[in-house]
Amino acid sequence: MRYVVVAVLAGATALFFSTYDPYAPDGPELLVNGDFRAGLLGWEFSTGVEGRASVAHDALVLTSHDPRRIVYLRQRVGDLLHHRLLRLSGWLRASGVRRGVHYWNTARLLLVPTDSAGKPAHGAYHVLSSLQGTSDWRHVQEVILIPPDTVSVELIAELHRAVGSFWVRDLRLQPVKETPGFSRARKVATLVWVIVGLWVMAPYLDIRRWSARHWTLALSVLVVGFAILIPEGIKAVIGTHLRVLTDMWSIPVSITPSGDLMVPYSLRFLPWLSLSPEKLGHLIGFFGMTMIAMWRQRRPSVVGATLAALLLLAAVSETLQFLSAGRDPRLWDVAIDTAGIALGSLLALSPAVLVRSLQRHMRTP
Repeated sequence: MRYVVVAVLAGATALFFSTYDPYAPDGPELLVNGDFRAGLLGWEFSTGVEGRASVAHDALVLTSHDPRRIVYLRQRVGDLLHHRLLRLSGWLRASGVRRGVHYWNTARLLLVPTDSAGKPAHGAYHVLSSLQGTSDWRHVQEVILIPPDTVSVELIAELHRAVGSFWVRDLRLQPVKETPGFSRARKVATLVWVIVGLWVMAPYLDIRRWSARHWTLALSVLVVGFAILIPEGIKAVIGTHLRVLTDMWSIPVSITPSGDLMVPYSLRFLPWLSLSPEKLGHLIGFFGMTMIAMWRQRRPSVVGATLAALLLLAAVSETLQFLSAGRDPRLWDVAIDTAGIALGSLLALSPAVLVRSLQRHMRTP
């Protein structure tokens, strides 16, 4: 019953906050010639035989034939000290884009906040979209919380060491602010979730009966929950400090300023190391929680209930990002969390126990 209530509340939260427009304009359009009707006026772009930027039918076309080159078009927008939220939108299309060596070697649209020294603020690169292969026109939009020390942003469309053609049109970048109605709705939703969360956790709050497994699991849930739900600004600061630590300790696995994970060449055969640090954290976090919760469990009823709780936690943790400033829930993150749960279940349980548990719950009406 408690899980059903949580699932219904998560669905209602996702439905409301995904259909309700929480933002209102807070200033004029910031881009010059974002619709490309004046050609490439106002934009800086790369030139060369193996890659070029051009305009056709009021759309930007980036073309690259050399996987070693970065073909780009960019525009810097300044005087942003009084703005914290920017809404970036546009229409994108890929044609025959072949990904390069790394997962980020694709056709990308990204926004780079910079500080007074012209350096990326907190190393925060916001990748709005990353395309490969061939796709039809798709509309992308995201509201981005920029760090407080940001004085300018750079909007970049690029083929990042990938070959093919990248089409972009109708780019818009506008300051926005939260509407009063949305702020009130978020406060009410947060209060409801706190009450429901305490109700759901009530049967498990008698810590006198907790074993080492319970304490470890509770700690891991708190760590994963904190990482998923912290505001975007705090998350960016933590990412910066992690990059500093990897440099200080000479850790061979490092993070580039754009958030890319660089690993030793000998380890690149491992597919999960192609994930960004954030996505890898999702996978490891839910894998660890599943291992702790499932280890040496043999009763199918307990295994099934634990699996249901972990899958629900994966969905709810993303849904709650609607209530965290600057965070953007993604189905892809739920899929990565689910992969971590599946991997942890397979390693923590014998195949026979897992099959019996699944069969039992499939037969339950």
